[in-house]
Amino acid sequence: MTTDEINRIIETLGTGEHSYYVYVLCIDSVPFYVGKGHGHRMLNHLDAALLAQETIDSDDTLSDEEKKTKTSQMSEKIQTILGNQEHIEEVIVKWGLTEHEALMCESSLINLLGFCQGKEIAPLTNIVNGHASSAEKESVADVKTKARTTAQFLRECAIESRDISRTAYRIAFIKINSTYLGCMDADGIPDDGKIRESVRGFWKISKARRMKIQYIFALYKRRVVGIYHVTGISDELGRLNGEMDGFPSFPKHARTMDKLVSQYATIQEAQLGLNADDYRDFLKALSHNGKMPQKALDAWRKRVYFIVDDNVPDELLQFKDTMITKDGSPRFFSVQAPVVFNF
Repeated sequence: MTTDEINRIIETLGTGEHSYYVYVLCIDSVPFYVGKGHGHRMLNHLDAALLAQETIDSDDTLSDEEKKTKTSQMSEKIQTILGNQEHIEEVIVKWGLTEHEALMCESSLINLLGFCQGKEIAPLTNIVNGHASSAEKESVADVKTKARTTAQFLRECAIESRDISRTAYRIAFIKINSTYLGCMDADGIPDDGKIRESVRGFWKISKARRMKIQYIFALYKRRVVGIYHVTGISDELGRLNGEMDGFPSFPKHARTMDKLVSQYATIQEAQLGLNADDYRDFLKALSHNGKMPQKALDAWRKRVYFIVDDNVPDELLQFKDTMITKDGSPRFFSVQAPVVFNF
């Protein structure tokens, strides 16, 4: 499996509270280990001692001495299996879970497989596969919930990777890594309104560049989570006085400070206009980048925000919920700058 394919799987499994999954390691479709994890955990299965430790530590009925003995025994057993150089299949059983849900699912599978060990298992009579998690429901898979090998998961569920090199439109790629998880509702479903507000501002972009932008791609890491048509752009923040229609509203704590910055051209004005607590917060925000307060205020007031709508051509909409590459390179968006331009 290539690095890009692994990244597609990890991106699909997600991050945050609902990023846990339950997996099974198999040889010839016969399971020998059940685990839970998030990120790369499922693919880092060569450490037999770690697998053993994770399983034993989850058993609250054992004393510390019993855990130590069982860990040693299980580690040796797993090491023997891994040492046989047989092909090990990683099977994702359930994903889009909280850590507690993953623990319960892991425990249920261990109990069931332990009960069925050595017995012949008849075909199940269930008509459906059970309830899907929110992440599973949002996936592109035709069958939303079932156990899949990593190869099947990559083919049926994982985020598609697409090359944007031939696109003629002038696009600003704006990362919202720090705010994206806050755009989720209680069920872990992305709120497009919050994504839109996150990506709209506030950015320090030269006038020559910002006037060229036709569309904005909102990126969470390399995944396109929103695409918007630019219909207008604000004047520099310092000349708005917080009155222009369309002032972004999310994330609330950041936008509150943006509005304060738009109201005061100097530190002295802010000191006179704000109460003691707000003025202290105002100075604290300005000192974040290490500049002197007035210089930081001057720089902040040069930022702008976008006015956008959903009038996006199909040629660009095809990139929604894909992982972007350029000239086939998955490292196109490896830089950490908040704005990456493609003009």
